[in-house]
Amino acid sequence: MNESTLNSGATIGSEGRPYVLAGWLAIAMAVLFPLGFSLGFIQELIAGRMAGGRAMPTFGVADLIFLANTIISVYVYLQFRKLLNERYTYRGVNTLITLSIIWIILFQVESLGIKLLMMALWPVKDLTALLIQAPVMVFNLLSIGVIDLFIGLRLLSQKEKLGERFAAFAYITLIAAICELTLILTPIALILIPVSSVILGMIFLREKEEVEFI
Repeated sequence: MNESTLNSGATIGSEGRPYVLAGWLAIAMAVLFPLGFSLGFIQELIAGRMAGGRAMPTFGVADLIFLANTIISVYVYLQFRKLLNERYTYRGVNTLITLSIIWIILFQVESLGIKLLMMALWPVKDLTALLIQAPVMVFNLLSIGVIDLFIGLRLLSQKEKLGERFAAFAYITLIAAICELTLILTPIALILIPVSSVILGMIFLREKEEVEFI
């Protein structure tokens, strides 16, 4: 094996590693997201019983899981944008992915801020809590719904170029966007989020295999 072959193999390996990491982290997102919701429900249930049956905002393991999921999501979507730009020379969703990343960060900050506000105002009337949380939640759902809608449509317009996995990701994103925009179908969108994360992970891991094959 000559030096050029060794250098070529090293280059392929270095190019593939970020996609392997992004792939497994995307799949981890599919686990962390429902896990955070499940533990959050248990966390609030325990806190409510301690507060005499009233819902009481608390911080716990679920909040740490959502924070970790936010950090991972930012990294994965940055790698997704890089993959589209460098491997497929497609930049049609760059701005949309950037907006999605900003939304993810702002949503985490908003969630933290609202929880701190609820804790500061505790005990707070249910109507007051609803008036604080509902407008923010509606805005968040509508804004991410619009972003996801355009991401799905633009990726679908390039499905011949990008391939089946990207098309599957686009379809799931598009369906989730429609559910988010209807508001009442948001639970379906929440179910689809882990599915899209798994497909995204498969896109990254498949990319690593193709780099090694080349």
